[in-house]
Amino acid sequence: MSYRRKHIRNKIHKIKPKRSILKRPIFWIGLFLFIIVSATCYILFFYPKFRIDNIMISGNQKVQTENIKSLVLNNIKKQSIFLINTAAISKEVLNNFPIINNIKIDKKLTSTLTVEISERSPVGVFCQDKCFLIDENGVIFEQI
Repeated sequence: MSYRRKHIRNKIHKIKPKRSILKRPIFWIGLFLFIIVSATCYILFFYPKFRIDNIMISGNQKVQTENIKSLVLNNIKKQSIFLINTAAISKEVLNNFPIINNIKIDKKLTSTLTVEISERSPVGVFCQDKCFLIDENGVIFEQI
């Protein structure tokens, strides 16, 4: 027998019937993981129990609660509590109300957002055509 015939004979393989994808365990494991991940995403981001329904504001004396509440509501737009960017809301409130010195926003499960505010306390008066209140850091925050 020649070398070539021997070589060809060894190369012939039996044709195996293809196994159905439904009989493979990797398919079922993948499907199960996909369902678990999808259900978790739905619960965290779209489930109505995790949407902000209540905003509690404390610590404000001069700034009206309704003004702060409307500004916060405009930023959250009934989103899930997990999607809310508290840093952006804090920055927006501090930019719109110069009398506010510090703000702390906490997420309380399942649907409450608490906003704690500390306002600036006047230490002196700065006058130049108009008079303004200044705080201990020299920040002008209110016109008299």
